[in-house]
Amino acid sequence: MYDARGGGSSSSNGTVFGLAVGGVIVAAFAAVFFWPTGNSGSDTNVIAKGVQVHAAFESEEEQAFAKTLRKVDEASYLRLEKRFQNGGVAASNRHEIMMEEIQTVAMDHIGDLARSDVKYFTAMIDDVNKGLKSASRSGEKLCKGSTYTSLQSMNEVQVGRFLEREILSKKEIREFALKLNRRMLEAILEARKNPKNYGPMQASDQRAVQNMARKLMFQPEFLGIAMSMNSGRNPEAALAKIDVCELGHVVLRTVNQLPEQTKGRIWAQAIAEVEKNGSFDLDPSGMSALSGF
Repeated sequence: MYDARGGGSSSSNGTVFGLAVGGVIVAAFAAVFFWPTGNSGSDTNVIAKGVQVHAAFESEEEQAFAKTLRKVDEASYLRLEKRFQNGGVAASNRHEIMMEEIQTVAMDHIGDLARSDVKYFTAMIDDVNKGLKSASRSGEKLCKGSTYTSLQSMNEVQVGRFLEREILSKKEIREFALKLNRRMLEAILEARKNPKNYGPMQASDQRAVQNMARKLMFQPEFLGIAMSMNSGRNPEAALAKIDVCELGHVVLRTVNQLPEQTKGRIWAQAIAEVEKNGSFDLDPSGMSALSGF
């Protein structure tokens, strides 16, 4: 996979294909710029009923996030409140601080997260999928494959600036990131009362994932890249024509079609890998257990 930290790939084709996959991941979180945020917080009004939070959490989604966080981890909430209560923290900086805090909370409560209901995983996929579909219809720049081919020639600093300019600076995306992380907090809360145990990966899961992979490989977007790579032609031209948001939508829609128990075991395995690595940093090599069970 494309690594923004530098140190290029040993294969140009592999790098470009990695860019396509990486683009799906980036777009999955970037395209939520188009997610309608007006209805956020309604479910949290029930989950965090009666919870009070400081007015320093300004938006409706920040308030909803803070209320749920306070129910999960009072100490974490108070750390944020202390940093924000005197004001003067810019919205983008406030978001960065909250994202750092949520990673700490997730690792502190990783056991509960591993026993959470897969319905939260499904809900997060649905949320992102709606944003991707809407972004695709709107012709958003982040949906264009050509946007990601340009990343190949960028160094770490340039990629960071690109992400900040095109993604992190947008309020709607920051709010949606809070929404997704709030769902994770809700999963932790429910797991405390109703823990799930999906058990180890099964042979039936392997068959389901293999069928999913075959289905994906016959999608026109994947076929175009694969044919370019296999024919020796430059796959960048094929990638540049791809609607990355539509590709991400196809991938997530196909993932969501997996049997619920299979998704539950994949979710639990993914969380187990996070616990083993001690970090939420994406490391595809660390997920080998999912392809080799």
